[in-house]
Amino acid sequence: MKDADLEHVNELHHIGRELAVLKRLYRSYDLILERMLANRGRAPTLQITPFSTPTLRKISKNEIHAEVGIYLTSPVRVRFERLRDRIKLYALTSLEENSELKESLMMMVRT
Repeated sequence: MKDADLEHVNELHHIGRELAVLKRLYRSYDLILERMLANRGRAPTLQITPFSTPTLRKISKNEIHAEVGIYLTSPVRVRFERLRDRIKLYALTSLEENSELKESLMMMVRT
């Protein structure tokens, strides 16, 4: 009798780990873009000082700069939104599909 060749299992396991790393990488990109784009408008904020009633006030662009580090113009925002959509559509979707394919191949090898 010949022993089973498990080289493919090891290779599939290695591929699965690489897919997981890529998935975390692209998810981190998605989170960064989400945080950058979440600051849209940023108009009224709640200001609370000791012994006072909370009041609403408008934040200037300079304060937004200081608070979030950058100010995004509309064209830049559109490009980042498009990049975020592409990350979700192409990268994360492809990684999910490949992970599922890897799992099904692993199941075939185990049986």
